[in-house]
Amino acid sequence: MSRMSILSRCIAILLLFLTVLPATPVAAEEEDGPLVALEHLELAQQALDVDAYAALLTADFRFYFGDEEQRALHPDGWGKADELASATHLFVGDATRPERPPARRIELSFGATTVLPDPDFPCDRARHALIDAPRVVLQIELVNGERLSAAGHHAYRVVKGNDDAWRIRRWDEEPAESLLVAAACADTTGALAAEDMAPVGVNRLWSVAPNPSRLDEKATLTFAVEKDGEAVDAALYDVAGRRVKVLARGPSAAGIRTIVWDGRDTYGKLTPSGVYFLNLRAGERIWRERLVRIP
Repeated sequence: MSRMSILSRCIAILLLFLTVLPATPVAAEEEDGPLVALEHLELAQQALDVDAYAALLTADFRFYFGDEEQRALHPDGWGKADELASATHLFVGDATRPERPPARRIELSFGATTVLPDPDFPCDRARHALIDAPRVVLQIELVNGERLSAAGHHAYRVVKGNDDAWRIRRWDEEPAESLLVAAACADTTGALAAEDMAPVGVNRLWSVAPNPSRLDEKATLTFAVEKDGEAVDAALYDVAGRRVKVLARGPSAAGIRTIVWDGRDTYGKLTPSGVYFLNLRAGERIWRERLVRIP
């Protein structure tokens, strides 16, 4: 393998360990908010401290690759053990892999970040959040003097534990747009929580039922279209942001509309149990709903 190929692969792998850092200190009123996870991650990386880094990841942590080659090799991402093994190589080094010397210094910078509801837990905003960081600029100095740099888009789903500490449970590199659509808060029947109720006449995604649904059941999506001819676009995605099926696309008559999903993907194959996301657009309004399929 050529030196350039090794360096390119090294850069791609090193990107997996790194995250965004606030350009300015976290404001006092936000010190206990979701962004504190990034502040603590900054300290762990600056100290090249694997133990501190491990403490910031939940037990069910998942990382999803942005690089196409790595994404093909790891379609389901990788977990905490894999992430910590890679972090150890970066922070401490691995004598068996001299082509990957450890880092001497890591520097990160980014523009603005946005804190959104976690699509998996849209009603629990006190303990779950999604942090969208559209542009991360990374610079690494290795112990051999080499310097690496890269820029990319990252998104972090963080959770507040019983000890009130915020931790990262999911990390998406170059996240799909479908993963960043704000979710409407709904209870298990699809009824909206009081804080998300819209004024009379404003369209909302009304319900998905049954939800959860079994593999042999059909799920019915019920929603309102405000104006005749309004464009409706509805599609389902899996947890990795891959589109499973387009359910509706085109103009619709005004009124209460329904779409039935038979649990099959674009190719007619029955989808497995798991979590799926419905993105529905009616005119200029967008909603996101979590669908659960059980055996």
